[in-house]
Order: sequence, then C-alpha cells, then structure tokens
Amino acid sequence: MAAVTGSLALGTGGAAAAGAPAPYLVGRGIADITGAAAESDMMGYSIPGQQTAGIHQRLRARAFVIADPASGNRIAWCNTDQGILPFAVFQAVISRLVALYGGTYTEQNISVSATHTHSGPGGCAHDLAYNLSIGGFQQQNFDAVVSGVVEAISAAHADLRPGTITLSRGELTDASVNRSRAA
Repeated sequence: MAAVTGSLALGTGGAAAAGAPAPYLVGRGIADITGAAAESDMMGYSIPGQQTAGIHQRLRARAFVIADPASGNRIAWCNTDQGILPFAVFQAVISRLVALYGGTYTEQNISVSATHTHSGPGGCAHDLAYNLSIGGFQQQNFDAVVSGVVEAISAAHADLRPGTITLSRGELTDASVNRSRAA
C-alpha cells in the first residue's frame, strides 16, 4: 500500500548564503521537557502505577519560528515528546509568551503538538479524564513541559535568520503502519 505525503523542509543558509535574498526568516530551538525523573506517572496507557524509574532518554520540545519580513506575519510551531498536548499547557505557554513578547505570539499564530509517546510526563492536563489513572495533576511535570516549550520557542525567536521553505511530495511504500489492520 502506498501513501502520498508532503513534507516541509526548513533551512537557513543555502540560497541566502549564496547572496540571493531569502523571502523568510527561519529560526529553530530545542529544550528539555523531561519532567520528574523517578516515581512520576507517565501519560498514555491508563495504567495506574506506570511510573518513571530514571531517565533513559531526555524528552524535548522542538520549535520553529517562521517570519515573513514583507508582511510582518510570523508563526511558531513546536512539537513535544508527549502523549498529548493538553489545552492547559497551550494556555500557559501563550500566557508566558505574551509576557515575554507582547502580542507577537498569540493563539492565532502558535501551534503546539505532541509526538504521541506513551513515555512522556503525565498529570499535565486540567481535565479529569487525562489525569485519572495518573493520580491527578502533577505540577512538576506541568511546569517542565510549559517551561520547555517556552524555552524552545524563545530560542527559535532569537535564532531568526534568512532561510527558505521547501515543500516536497513523495511516495512512501510499506511505511507508517503502526496499528493492526483490524483496529
């Protein structure tokens, strides 16, 4: 079975480095969102007692900021190593970015998403359904995720430089199958 997909490649340098003007400014940033290292409930399998027992691999927030100098428009996109991106995290991120940058970043031009890992920090939502099997809201994990997302977007904001955006389309075969066919 073949799937057609698009991809977005963001780059700095390239044509801009060769002297041709780049139509966009592109910045990138990365920050840690690991949360509590031990005895902290993880988000994902709804198994009470599924807890961290040390750090095998750090969890990250990876951000890009793209600005159009001609129009003044910009967007910030951040992907997190989490099971979901709770609305409470999104609201806190916007609040902190507004405190740092005024109206530069709002709910109109920020997108924060999750990789859907089941080994990420839990207890970051203000919704009972997401926190029930985790034992409730966990402030330490919430703060780690929010601070990491803000740090990644801030690093991308500070990293803005001439860059290009390239869209491509390709065909994937025998790839991206992560569920059973019956499911």
